[in-house]
Amino acid sequence: MLINKDKSKISIKSFNKATGTPILFIHGFTGSYASWEEIIKTSGRYAYALDIPGHGGSFFKDINESYTISDWCSELYILLHTLNINKITLCAYSMGGRLAIAFASKYPDKIESLILESASVGIEQREDRIERYEADKTLTAFIKEDFFEFIDSWEKNNLFSKQEERNKKAWKQQREIRKKHNKEQLAKALEIFSIGNMP
Repeated sequence: MLINKDKSKISIKSFNKATGTPILFIHGFTGSYASWEEIIKTSGRYAYALDIPGHGGSFFKDINESYTISDWCSELYILLHTLNINKITLCAYSMGGRLAIAFASKYPDKIESLILESASVGIEQREDRIERYEADKTLTAFIKEDFFEFIDSWEKNNLFSKQEERNKKAWKQQREIRKKHNKEQLAKALEIFSIGNMP
């Protein structure tokens, strides 16, 4: 399902449709809703999984228009209303975890619980936030200049050092997800959702 909003188009998929409180899964940077499919399948729980704008089937309508974390929170709120979902459990990873924290802070009445993996509540010192934002801006330039070289470099991150060895199938799946992204959209997502942009 695609939900039209003022500034972006958000793609969301439902799983194991049922009554009660669903879990909403939010992937990390370079992922997509498909990053969660095996976990959702294993759990058998009533769930939704979405693509963060700039990833998969979700995109910024105007790549040059300003967009904020607060915009995303408002869009998710409207999306949940459209789907008649009153409360959710948010399960989110990394960049998705930061967005989940921002949403829960803005709309605590919508949250039953939070499940966060490798997520940060932000950077306390202003100077450190600026430094991180500038580093992410440099990375956005890399993405736009040589997308596949960026993917190769990103996958060498220490965070993923054992993934290929431990779960080759999942590693290949994540690589395929990364390769399908639009580089301009992905770069904009990193710039907007950088931890350096979090309050």
